[in-house]
Amino acid sequence: MDYEQGKAPIDISLLTKEQFDSEIQKGFSNFENGRTFTAKQVQAQLLKHRNNN
Repeated sequence: MDYEQGKAPIDISLLTKEQFDSEIQKGFSNFENGRTFTAKQVQAQLLKHRNNN
C-alpha cells in the first residue's frame, strides 16, 4: 500500500477555493490513474496501525 505515511489530514476549512479545487483534482487524478485502494487494503493498514500503537 503506497500512501503518504505520517502526513496529517488537510483541514479544508483553512484552504482557499483554489487550494480546495487543487486537492479535489488530485483525488480525481489519482482515481483516473488507478491509484486507489481496496477496502481490504485499507482495513489491513488500519489494523496494522492500531496494533503498532
